[in-house]
Amino acid sequence: MDRRLRNDVVVLVLFVAIGTLLSVHFELVSHLQVLLEKHASTAWLEGATFLIVLLLGSVGFLLRRLYVLQSRMASAAAQPVVEIVQEPGLQDPLTELPGRKLWKRRLAQELSRAVREDTQVAVIALDLDRFKQVNDVFGEDVGDALLRVMADRLAAVVRDMDTVLRMGADEFLIIQPGLENHDGAVSLAKRLIAATLDPMQIREHQIPMSISIGIVLSTPDCRDCEKLLQRANIALDRAKASGGSVYRFHEADMDLKLQRRQRMEQDLRAAIDNDALALHYQPLFNVTDQRLLGFEALLRWQHAEHGFVSPADFIPLAEETGLIMSIGEWVLEQACKDALRWAGDRKIAVNLSPIQFRDPELPSKVAAIIKRTGLPAERLELEITEGVLIEDADTALAMLVELKSLGVRISMDDFGTGYSSLSYLKRFPFDKIKIDRSFVSQLVIGSEDAAIVKAILAMGHSLGMIATAEGVESAEQFDYLQLEGCDEAQGFLLGRPMPFEYALALCSVPDGHMESVVRPLVAAHLPRLASGGN
Repeated sequence: MDRRLRNDVVVLVLFVAIGTLLSVHFELVSHLQVLLEKHASTAWLEGATFLIVLLLGSVGFLLRRLYVLQSRMASAAAQPVVEIVQEPGLQDPLTELPGRKLWKRRLAQELSRAVREDTQVAVIALDLDRFKQVNDVFGEDVGDALLRVMADRLAAVVRDMDTVLRMGADEFLIIQPGLENHDGAVSLAKRLIAATLDPMQIREHQIPMSISIGIVLSTPDCRDCEKLLQRANIALDRAKASGGSVYRFHEADMDLKLQRRQRMEQDLRAAIDNDALALHYQPLFNVTDQRLLGFEALLRWQHAEHGFVSPADFIPLAEETGLIMSIGEWVLEQACKDALRWAGDRKIAVNLSPIQFRDPELPSKVAAIIKRTGLPAERLELEITEGVLIEDADTALAMLVELKSLGVRISMDDFGTGYSSLSYLKRFPFDKIKIDRSFVSQLVIGSEDAAIVKAILAMGHSLGMIATAEGVESAEQFDYLQLEGCDEAQGFLLGRPMPFEYALALCSVPDGHMESVVRPLVAAHLPRLASGGN
């Protein structure tokens, strides 16, 4: 049953009950009986009594409906959106939509009306997917024109009573009042997505664009403007993580996830301040002669309360909060210092976050660390993933050229998992490609993965690049890689990530003694080493 109809029925029954009580209290039925006992039958008397009770209830019900109608009219006429927007500074000059300064006032009005009418308000946060790429590729003028077209499309699919606001950059907010349940919000979200599916004609450009949508509905226990906006943005983040052209509702457990994330961020900041982060080192071996070539530095966090925290959990958090910049510099400098204590010319490999890679000061920072630590540049290997090349290949390749001019080596990590690896290899001479573990883990002679690994090895060697296999976990995999001429290998078979002291001890093992010394040494320490790594 519709909520308003259900409420009306309840109110009618209530007033009929009140009419019955009044009739009993004032003895209306008794007076009526005395008046009509000589002229009316019992049946007629009972009917008249019912009519009196019903009349009393109906009058009260009609008065209540008149009051609600008057309240709605007064609310609608209180301060129209158009009049409010005309106030100086409240209209967005680019899209001519209401601006960010207006959102709280409009939402507060609709929430007040929702209380009177027993309805709900949907707060819908909307973001354009990959809008930054439009600005980078076509320029800000085209980006501004696209925002105006997007604003027109959004405004065309909402109701007159809804409010569309531009919150800044490519962020929009829609306030949708008068809802009985979530169906109205779902219907609007689908219309919004459908309205943005067609490419946008901006001057001579046909630009495809998608949107992500986060939705939250007001409830009796949540009518706070700030909290509703926060929850809509949390739902928006979840929608963006799911890909383009999707909507997601805020769910109760999202608040718990947000609280856990905030606690982890606080703990991570404390770990940085208290030097609670550590580096572990995973050995890297020459496949042909089983010589120890060096190590890959991997970040570890041993939480005082929760124990080992997976890098898959805290590295993305560090990237989102910007903490990865200070963490990354520390990792790079500490790894270079530790490498100086290893015997021989063994190299050290350090992963660069995509966030670090966007820093225009990265080459100068690397150069300064090399100078401070005294590590020969050729012993430092910087690993990047293909993702850093996808967003802006020209800028990324220029950065790689500048880094390589310092004398360091450049390696493409997780090779084979992207879509454009071959084009990047053609444009930039990487020193090394690392074959992703997903191909090595199913390495069986005659399998598709074996054919892929063989092709990668042949291609890398033809381009003069070293090929390294990640995730080697069995002797059979190692033997196949040796047979096909793979240059280097790392994985649990050869050694898990280990503290610096164990890595230092491993450096003292004579070359070529992997079978007799290295594997037993690593196996003996496995229970004492933190898990994880390649």
